[in-house]
Amino acid sequence: VAGASGSVRLECFQGAVTASHDCGLRCAGGASVSAVGVAPGNGSSQLQVPAAGLAHGAWSTQACELHFGGTQGSLGVICLGGRPRVFGQCTPAPAGEAATECPDELVWGMSILGAVGLLCLCLALAACAWVLQRQRRSDPVVPLSQLQAIVPAEPRQLTQPPPPPAPRAVTVEQQTLPTLCSPAEVQTLPQVYAELVRGCQMPLDIVCCVDSGYSVGEDGFGKAVSLLESLVQNLEMPPVQVGVVQFNHALLVASELCADGPALLRCLGDMTYQLGGKKLGPPLSKAAEMLQALRPFEDSSQRKRAVVMLTDGETTDLAEAAQAVSALKRQGVVVLFVLIGEQAPPSAVMNMASEPAELHVISLRSYGELPAACQRVLERLVDVAMWVRRAKCVVDLPAYQEVADIDCVPGYEVMVPGWRPKDPCTWAWEPQLGGCLQDPQVAPWDKSYRRCWEPPLPPPPLPQAAVAEVQTDPAPPPLAHSAGVQTDPVVKVSLEASRQAPLDLVVCLHSSTSSSSAPSPGSSPRAGGGQPAEAASFERAKAFVDCLASSVHMPEVRLALVSFHRASRVLCDFTGELEEFRARLREIAPSGSESRLAPPLRLALSLLSSVGAGAAAPAKAVLVVTDGGASDPEEARLVSGALKNLGAQLLFVRAAKGGSCSESPALRALAVPGQRPPRMGAAAAEPPQAPQGLFECEDGPQALRQL
Repeated sequence: VAGASGSVRLECFQGAVTASHDCGLRCAGGASVSAVGVAPGNGSSQLQVPAAGLAHGAWSTQACELHFGGTQGSLGVICLGGRPRVFGQCTPAPAGEAATECPDELVWGMSILGAVGLLCLCLALAACAWVLQRQRRSDPVVPLSQLQAIVPAEPRQLTQPPPPPAPRAVTVEQQTLPTLCSPAEVQTLPQVYAELVRGCQMPLDIVCCVDSGYSVGEDGFGKAVSLLESLVQNLEMPPVQVGVVQFNHALLVASELCADGPALLRCLGDMTYQLGGKKLGPPLSKAAEMLQALRPFEDSSQRKRAVVMLTDGETTDLAEAAQAVSALKRQGVVVLFVLIGEQAPPSAVMNMASEPAELHVISLRSYGELPAACQRVLERLVDVAMWVRRAKCVVDLPAYQEVADIDCVPGYEVMVPGWRPKDPCTWAWEPQLGGCLQDPQVAPWDKSYRRCWEPPLPPPPLPQAAVAEVQTDPAPPPLAHSAGVQTDPVVKVSLEASRQAPLDLVVCLHSSTSSSSAPSPGSSPRAGGGQPAEAASFERAKAFVDCLASSVHMPEVRLALVSFHRASRVLCDFTGELEEFRARLREIAPSGSESRLAPPLRLALSLLSSVGAGAAAPAKAVLVVTDGGASDPEEARLVSGALKNLGAQLLFVRAAKGGSCSESPALRALAVPGQRPPRMGAAAAEPPQAPQGLFECEDGPQALRQL
């Protein structure tokens, strides 16, 4: 629209385009409007809009003196709907303020008088100063030794506090603009923010009364029935119920209050025009009787009730109709008239319609305009519930504030009622009446908003047992609030185990143990054929490491592999790929040479040192799998201390051969166990155990699998 300001919003969903706007017409710059003086001789004056123009509701003011001489006050121009309007009031200036011309002789006399007065004042001040100086010189001087200390008198004890000062009367002009902020002792900021969407239609009982008198005609009656069919098709049943009454001089109940849409449409299709007289009282009384009948839904106090009269307004029982309308209004029933034609006086219908009458009387020139009146009837009668679709709360859920975009509000997003789980990882927005957090406010019916048109809004996947989403964004700033000591948690959640915490683990596998040494020329294979006993023991150690790698969560846990016998080497650097680690593990072959612990521990220290440290760094650990002790305890002890200083755990797994699980004090002294994490559930009641750094078991498949 030319000259308008504001914005127009277009929304497209499923091929349908809807529009909304907040536009207002501007007043062009330079436009003028006349201001007329009331007093005789004042005439009129032209007030102009500023060159930049004025938006709808904006104004500018000027002094009255600029337009009407001898006046005081201000005049203004305000822009309303694109047209400038004048506001303000000019009053005559007081007579004492009028300028008068003084004679020159009077001016000279006043000047001389002022000069003489000023001279006398200066002489008086000089005389006072001379007298004070003479008195100060005649006062005797008292020696310092003769002065006595001056002790202040004891303060009087007040038996009662002094009365508070009397309040002063302050004159405040009338506030015309909304107050933006006000001091308050109690915290008034909302702690829950919510996005609202239109839900289903609110419970409503409507009785439609259709006029079939002699002045309506068969064609007009058919168009009235078409209007009722459009109403039924746009109502949600339930919770809306509709009843239909056909009237002239007699009554015909076409349908009792019913929530079955197809059945109502069949009843409307069976209605026929019946010529008759004009009486409005009986159909209004019948409508009141139908609304008082027992309904299969909730209490009637929870439901809105309305009567729609489709008539041209002619009646022979105006007094009886007015009495019936008064009874309906006392019961809280909304009475709406669709008035067709100009046969009846509008004032009589206005008095019978509900307040405000301008909204509850829809005037049409002819029955041909009835089909287009369906939307106007629905807007005045049907309320649509507003549902909370998404919300973010700080503590208290029921006290929320509506916002346009929930993503702009810091806080923790909650799953409000109305989301339904489709499967353990997917939730869908499926609102139902009585199953959503409903806002107290309602919105009028609008054809551009239908419940089925709401676009899907999938939230992040949630585990089935969780009742709250994990907050991954930075914590929001705390909101100031007044509260006493918190003694009970406001929000309660259920927890379940998830992925393992980040960890860098170096596995050192001993391939030169006596149990895995190469077979001698005189040795024999194990009973039943197959590998020698020494090689089978080493394969069980590799199977233990493989089982351990399969039990961790990669890539959160990264593994490195070090093989040690006579020489130590890194077979696999840190990796989060299980198959890569397994391939390097299969490459290790048994060896029969002696081994030392210090070299592989140094390699593990080098690998862990390259990762870095800090709060965000993963945990560090070294696991040594062997069947022997330490041949270099002093050197290994120095490397163990370096690992401890790095914050890494050092654990040993020792598989003893021959069924003997003897103690290994050297390995136990080198171990650097970590603190046990707190237990959850029933295990939390068990007594705490000391950290363990050496795990020993028999060299057998079952024992290693359990370990």
